[in-house]
Amino acid sequence: MAKIDCSSFKLGIEIKSIDLSHESYNTTCVLDLYSEGFSGITEMVTSYTDLLYFANNLKDMYEFLKGVTKLIDYDYGTSINVSCDESGYFVFEGVILNGTSNELRFKNRIDQSYIKNFINNFFDELEKAKQ
Repeated sequence: MAKIDCSSFKLGIEIKSIDLSHESYNTTCVLDLYSEGFSGITEMVTSYTDLLYFANNLKDMYEFLKGVTKLIDYDYGTSINVSCDESGYFVFEGVILNGTSNELRFKNRIDQSYIKNFINNFFDELEKAKQ
């Protein structure tokens, strides 16, 4: 599982399955979020390509301290938007939805020092899930 773990914000993404015989809607992940005392867990359906794009953008953002990226669930609309500023802060903003009745909106600003391990672990998750 790729994790960010700081006092006011925690994010975990675990890839459960990938079916590369389909172009889209081929990857299922579990998203675990804690934000300012509230938490939620949901399943996301997305594509392997979108996950790879998200990981590569985060890596570039970490290296150059600028940019934006997003990850979107195709089923219920969970979304994570990430932006980075030149001072090295990353803003994670979005909503996690669990079915049609539960919703958790979040916005957290964290230091870049929490990002590097998350990126490395996320690439490891992507590689492991393909096997």
